[in-house]
Amino acid sequence: MVQQANAWTPGKPVPDELLTYRRSGSGAAYIPGADDTSSVVGSITNTALLMEMLFNPKIQDRVFSQVVSRAIHLQGPKAFLNETYHRYQQHAEALLFPMHKRLFMELNQRHALVDAIFINEADMSPTNALQTMQRMIGDMQSGKTWDSVYNEYSSSLRSQLDVGLAQGPVSISKVSRFGPVVLCEQTKPAQTFVSDPLPKEHRDALLQRAEGEVMLVHDPARRRVVLYRVREVYIPKPE
Repeated sequence: MVQQANAWTPGKPVPDELLTYRRSGSGAAYIPGADDTSSVVGSITNTALLMEMLFNPKIQDRVFSQVVSRAIHLQGPKAFLNETYHRYQQHAEALLFPMHKRLFMELNQRHALVDAIFINEADMSPTNALQTMQRMIGDMQSGKTWDSVYNEYSSSLRSQLDVGLAQGPVSISKVSRFGPVVLCEQTKPAQTFVSDPLPKEHRDALLQRAEGEVMLVHDPARRRVVLYRVREVYIPKPE
């Protein structure tokens, strides 16, 4: 189904099975099946299809929210929300539906797409980790890219971990990363898109930053030092 979805082209009908919510299991130990909505939508790379799904009147509410999350992570908030804004200008009747009303409200929120590099205190003292991150910032200011800096430090700062293998300890990096994450003011499950989980004080500070800015923090609650980079910012449309 995923292969068919990614091969979809504008002008073709959207398959009904993509618009209907499917979940093959339940309970705390539930693992999504290959044809479950979360698995299929999470594997779609066809941005045109995601937008057509959103504006198809047959789409179910739970599919809608997953499509929004997938599209905003895949395209970035700026491209996705700007395109959505233009769609509502052309198809204002969509706003008669509650799920579209909720999404339309998001156009009035600032969103940020953020990457992060971190070092756990178990791998390096906070003082040394902060110094390492400062060197990373200096390297980026000298012209190196985020990815190249991460790859360089991840390759050079390593430790040996004994996991009981016959061949001996394995080498693991002291430097890790996550993201991109999409941040916004909404944190309530009732909303169409909920901000990706970060500590509130980090999220609030990052949402005030401009594109390209970095933010270095010691996060003692999670026992790590984190370097954030704001990759892009969506600024709300004027009313």
